[in-house]
Amino acid sequence: MFCKNCGKNIKEEDQFCNHCGQNLADNISEQEHQVNEKVKIIFIKSLYGKIFLGVASLFIIYIIFAKNPFSFVSDNRKIDQNVITSSVVNIWCQSSIDENDVSGGSGTIITTEGMVITNSHVIPQNETNVLTPENGCLVILPNKQNGQPEEMYWAKPIVISELSSNYDLAYLQVHDVFVDENGEKRGMFPKIFPSIFAEEQRYDDICRFQNIKLGDLVRVFGYPQTSGGLNLTITDGVVSSLPGDGTILTSAKIDLGNSGGLAVDKKGCVIGIPVAVSEGKYQNLGVIITTDSIIEFSKKLSEINQ
Repeated sequence: MFCKNCGKNIKEEDQFCNHCGQNLADNISEQEHQVNEKVKIIFIKSLYGKIFLGVASLFIIYIIFAKNPFSFVSDNRKIDQNVITSSVVNIWCQSSIDENDVSGGSGTIITTEGMVITNSHVIPQNETNVLTPENGCLVILPNKQNGQPEEMYWAKPIVISELSSNYDLAYLQVHDVFVDENGEKRGMFPKIFPSIFAEEQRYDDICRFQNIKLGDLVRVFGYPQTSGGLNLTITDGVVSSLPGDGTILTSAKIDLGNSGGLAVDKKGCVIGIPVAVSEGKYQNLGVIITTDSIIEFSKKLSEINQ
C-alpha cells in the first residue's frame, strides 16, 4: 500500500504514515498509486539513482566560490524585491533523447558570473546522466518591472553525484547568450548578472539568526503554470507548518513551474526554495526546502571540492 499524501510505502495495518504522519483512512492501492503518479499536478520527478558529475563541473563550482565558498547561503541574506525580480529566472530544458520532451521550472541567480541554483528534478536526467543537448538549458531573465521574458541564455546543468538526488538541488552555469532564428542575440554575454547574493547584499544583519515561526508571512517567486509559466509570478501566504524534516509548508500558492524559485519572509530574507505541493483531501500546501537544508547541501558539496 502507499500513503496518499507522500506516496511512500506503508503497511496495511498502519493507522498513520511513518513518513509524513498522514491519517491512512484514505490510503490507496499500488495500482491507484501508479495512476496518481502519472496525473497529479506536482512537480517532483523521480529522484532515485546516482547522477555522476564530471570533474569539469566540480572545477567550475570550485573556481566560482574559491574566494568565499558557498557564502551565498550564509546567515546574512537580506535582499529586496527589485533584486529578486531580476534574479529569479525561468528555466526550460529540452531532453536530448526526445526533442518534444521539455521540462521547466524556476531558478535563482546566486553569483554575478551567472550561477543558478534550482531543483534537481527540473533538469532532465536518468540514473546515470544529465539528458540535455550540448548547449544545456535555457535560462530566461525577466524584466524587473513587469516580470515578462527579456533576456535568454544557455546554461549547462551541474548535477552532483548522489547529493542532488538526496537534496533535490542542482546548479546551472550560464555560458552563452541565446541567438534566435533571425540571428538576434537575446542578451549580452559575458556580463555581470543580477544576483540575490551580490557582495553588497551579503552583510546586512537584519537576516542574521532569523528564526522562522508558525504564521510568519511568506512570499514566493517563480514561474507557475497557473499564470502561464512565462511571466514571473508572486504569491503570498504564511508558514503553515514546520514538519522538522528540512521543509516548510506554506499557504502561498505553488504550482508546476515554481520548482527552484525563491521564498522569502516579510523582511526579504531568504527562507528557502519552493519544491513541491503537498496534496490533502480538500486543499493543498506548498513545500519549501529550507535554507538550513541548502546550507547542509552546500557544506557537503564543499567537502567534495576539498
